[in-house]
Amino acid sequence: MFNSIQASFGLSINKTLEIFTSIPIIHIYGSLGDPDFLTIHDNNNKLPYGAELSLKNIRIAIDNINIISEDGPLKYSSEISNLISKSDKICFLGFGYNRINLARLFFNDYLDNKSIYGSVFGLGNAELSEIKSIMKSFYQKSPPKFKFGSSSERSIDILTNHLPFSIT
Repeated sequence: MFNSIQASFGLSINKTLEIFTSIPIIHIYGSLGDPDFLTIHDNNNKLPYGAELSLKNIRIAIDNINIISEDGPLKYSSEISNLISKSDKICFLGFGYNRINLARLFFNDYLDNKSIYGSVFGLGNAELSEIKSIMKSFYQKSPPKFKFGSSSERSIDILTNHLPFSIT
């Protein structure tokens, strides 16, 4: 995503870093590592991509994984709800469109009048149809409009081909 933002808008590394770090990204299941350009500033409890396998790094990875049970509360639920309700554009990249994940996010009508993008890499037409059906089931009135990429588009392709975000 960093490289896509930089290349698409011809920005310097510092300007791209400023923009990239202003985009709220929530990894509800945690993250095993951050890109090197982020770990330069905060290296206390982060692992860069490709970090060596060591006991220290394994402990850091363990501390950064969130286990979520099917009936348990979502760790970032209020933060996610707050961000979504304030946002005009929402982009789901690498999101598992599982019924439980969807129910946790789409429990009310706060998605009305929003531009929503989503990657569906590797999914077939039947799977995409099921996802749309599940999403519609959460709404009494008409559901928001979702703009899905194609099953051949990776997350980076969603950002570069559809440009759901503009630099202002």
